[in-house]
Amino acid sequence: MLPDVRTLKEQLLRIRTFATVAELVEALGEFKRRYNERWRIGRHGHRPPSQVRRDLGGRVPAAA
Repeated sequence: MLPDVRTLKEQLLRIRTFATVAELVEALGEFKRRYNERWRIGRHGHRPPSQVRRDLGGRVPAAA
């Protein structure tokens, strides 16, 4: 699951600069991992996206 664009901009892209595309790609990958494993989302009952997926047995929930 990917974060919405606003979250990505506010939490990564507006606060860091990147010297290379490779550095940006690495930072995006780390942000995605952190978001999926640790980010608590209210609409998911304050659970991280990875926990929601496990609870659903791998099924992707319908878009809100």
